[in-house]
Amino acid sequence: MLYARPMRPLALRGTALSLLLLASLASASADSLVPESPGSTTTSAPPSVGLFARIGIDGGYYGLRTPIGIDALARVYGGLFVGGSFELGTRVGGLSGTAPLPYGGDVTRARLGGRAELHSPHAGWFDPWVGAYAGALLVSRRATEMTPTGGPRVTTFDGEIRAEAGCDFRRTFGTTRVSLGPVGTYGTAGGEQARAFVGLRLGVAF
Repeated sequence: MLYARPMRPLALRGTALSLLLLASLASASADSLVPESPGSTTTSAPPSVGLFARIGIDGGYYGLRTPIGIDALARVYGGLFVGGSFELGTRVGGLSGTAPLPYGGDVTRARLGGRAELHSPHAGWFDPWVGAYAGALLVSRRATEMTPTGGPRVTTFDGEIRAEAGCDFRRTFGTTRVSLGPVGTYGTAGGEQARAFVGLRLGVAF
């Protein structure tokens, strides 16, 4: 009896330690077998700045044009981007619109203004967006029909506003995102009828 009493607590203590060790190993193994939930995947942050080039066809009082534009954007919050645009377009030769025009093909139009775009902050490869533009419009033209040999060039300045929409199909390369997609706009400027634009926009964002 004198030797059995001190040995029983040691045996129980050893058994308890063994059970705790086995329970810890079992818990660790079970945790490693539980798959991660889809919602736990960390998504990359939206790009901070982007540069986009656009080309297309638009119409208006001076007939159809083929403008080329540049959009520069910076993210201010979530999917909201603000920045500026520059666009330069010339009259498409041989196309005069729906009504006779007092000007020939020598018409150049330039735009410079600010813009804002709203994107989904969690967009993946498909990124639809809406935007707005407001800025200045410069139109330079020569009345070639009234003066066939050429006449004085007339330049006017007006303001312009337009609503825009499009969608970007994006591909990510590390921290760089390349996008391509259609874009459409509809707006009006002083001295002109409302005009529509359709085209493509290619961009790179970081």
